[in-house]
Amino acid sequence: IENLSKPNPNKSGRKTMQAMGIDFLNEVKAKLRIENPAQELEMVDMNTDELGMTHIKIQQKYNNIEVYGSEILLHSKGEQIDLL
Repeated sequence: IENLSKPNPNKSGRKTMQAMGIDFLNEVKAKLRIENPAQELEMVDMNTDELGMTHIKIQQKYNNIEVYGSEILLHSKGEQIDLL
C-alpha cells in the first residue's frame, strides 16, 4: 500500500515516526481490517538504514497479548510514510 498524501506536521512542525505510522494506518485501516490502530498496534522496533530509509515494525495486540503473525512493517523516507 502506498501513501500518496502529503505530510501533516503537528504544532512543533514535526511528528514522531510512531504518530506518522498511526496516522497512515488510520488511512488504510479498512483495507487491513483494523478498527482502531492507536489501541490495537504498538511500535516495537525502528531503525534507519544506510540509504536514510526508516523502517518501523508494528505489532498488533489483543488484550495486551501479541497476535501471532500480525506484524506490520512501514517504510519512511523523510517526513512521510511511503510504503506498507
